[in-house]
Amino acid sequence: ADAAITSLDFDIKLHYGLELASIVGAYLTAENPEPGDVVNVHVRLQKYGGAEQIMTVPLRIPQVAPGQKIQVEVGGGDYMVPIMPEPQNLRDMVTNVARFYPPKSLVVGVNMPGEGVALRGKVIEQLPASAVAALRPSVGQDQISWHRTAVRTVTPTTFLVRGQVTIPVTVGGLRGK
Repeated sequence: ADAAITSLDFDIKLHYGLELASIVGAYLTAENPEPGDVVNVHVRLQKYGGAEQIMTVPLRIPQVAPGQKIQVEVGGGDYMVPIMPEPQNLRDMVTNVARFYPPKSLVVGVNMPGEGVALRGKVIEQLPASAVAALRPSVGQDQISWHRTAVRTVTPTTFLVRGQVTIPVTVGGLRGK
């Protein structure tokens, strides 16, 4: 059935000035972190017309094989696209709108090997290879989309965050092995 919009309500806040910061760099506290380690991601932000500042966001390194390559992504809320399944109905469409990140936020995530799927309105992450192989022939291609596994953390800010950077990371070998 068709859905019709009957009304829209807006809350508008007018503020003179520009509360904006651009990402000018990011780095981790460890060069080759171990699987499961919690490391800090330090993000260098240049405020509009002001000084540089650093925001620190803790990040848990996923349990991937030692020596595996992952990517740490850092970006403003408007610059990071969430994983969204193809909507099957109006409820799914509304749910997808809520998946977007706030513009006044810093998003830190990890892209890692492996696959996830968006299937009939749901997102399923970190599927093992056997499950991926089983799903491929049994699900219609119009019902499914494949993506790299991603884990993200959203930190609210008091300003708009502009830009995006990617940090390649090689996960270290397990200690004591």
